[in-house]
Amino acid sequence: MRTYTGPFIDSSRWERFQPRPDDVLIATPPKCGTTWMQHIVGMLLMDTFEAGQPLSRRSPWLDALFASEREVFETLAAQTHRRFIKTHLPLDGLPSHGSWTYITVFRHPLDAMLSARDQRENMDPAHLVKLIAEVNDRPPQALPPRPQTDPATYLRNLIDSDAEPNGHSILGLADYANTLRAAWERRHEPNVHLFHYDEMSNDLGGQVGRLAGLLGVALDAERHRAIVEAATLDAMRPRVRETVPYADGSVFKDAEAFFRGGGRRGWPALLTPDEISGVGHRLEALVGREAAAWVLQDGAARNG
Repeated sequence: MRTYTGPFIDSSRWERFQPRPDDVLIATPPKCGTTWMQHIVGMLLMDTFEAGQPLSRRSPWLDALFASEREVFETLAAQTHRRFIKTHLPLDGLPSHGSWTYITVFRHPLDAMLSARDQRENMDPAHLVKLIAEVNDRPPQALPPRPQTDPATYLRNLIDSDAEPNGHSILGLADYANTLRAAWERRHEPNVHLFHYDEMSNDLGGQVGRLAGLLGVALDAERHRAIVEAATLDAMRPRVRETVPYADGSVFKDAEAFFRGGGRRGWPALLTPDEISGVGHRLEALVGREAAAWVLQDGAARNG
């Protein structure tokens, strides 16, 4: 496995994790539908709409430093349902088990970048450093500074960035591409499944049905309809204590702001057509034509 370490991440935890044969890993870049997918998978596997406990307890982020390794491992060891575990690591930083199910979700990278900018504003850096220091036996790495530039400059900086991946997948377009490439190269494996945020938005019922089939969960029409209704962002927003990770205030200043955006963001008005086309060309060079066209969904990888 490739090792990833960053201010929030320690991929070496996976080396010490005790797996079960039927574990489900939800592995996505940040702001690409991770929480959305966790919520849907949880309803399918736990057979309940009333979770009764925070998302970070039902589906822990295993390699995140917001909780101690001991706490995360004990939480997972105590679970009696089929476990579904969150990570933002690329698949090359995770154990490869033929019996595990790997669920990945990707989104247009510019949508993800703008959503990540909003989320960064919703975090208190000093509090996060203090939290990470308290629950881990080592000093935390310095957190990245808040974006000080306007959204257009922020996007341009990330599009051109060649920052070394640290396991959080959102340091720039090359970092995002590293995560996409690791999943795309394994897309034909029977237990590795790629979902797209836009396809979930446009056909949630179809994607819930697909996911149920992949997990071996039988759905009648009534239950299928109920899960789809409960999985809309409008239905999730009022239940932030159950649907938002770390909604207790330990990570986010305002849990209700977690679902602030969603859908397609306003980057077409921030960048020129040539700049947008350039994103497609650079992504194509990083991951290949087919993967770039798939993740962009709008043909930008083929323009020009």
